[in-house]
Amino acid sequence: KDSALDSEGKEAVWSIAQLLSNLHESLPLSAEGARSLLFAIQCNAHTIVDPASEQAVALGLFPLVSMLNHEFDFNCEHGFTVTRGERPLLVVRATRPILFGEECCYSYVPPSLERGAAAVLLKKGYGIDQSVTHSKKEKEDAET
Repeated sequence: KDSALDSEGKEAVWSIAQLLSNLHESLPLSAEGARSLLFAIQCNAHTIVDPASEQAVALGLFPLVSMLNHEFDFNCEHGFTVTRGERPLLVVRATRPILFGEECCYSYVPPSLERGAAAVLLKKGYGIDQSVTHSKKEKEDAET
């Protein structure tokens, strides 16, 4: 995914990775391993928002949610249940009926974003080239 970064960003990630690998001699993490870890965190981290205050309260890694792909024509969304004293719970909900065998997808970027701004975020954050990624509806329209 680092192809989405400019040279300055790549240097920063590499510097952080080298620092992580040198934190402690017992940490079995090479600089390359730390670099891979940073990119995994970047692509799989979710900001946990307290629904009552609508404020970000933490950053969480939810590995199973990373199995969901991006789609502008999404069929599910995620949110959090935050209860004081308990671990936040990420909840995935269908936004419309999902057919048997249909892939569950959500938007990696805020759905309210204009397509151009969304494309920039997708490229920068996930390495997704929007010029080759189209919604299911756009694909269907192109085929007809």
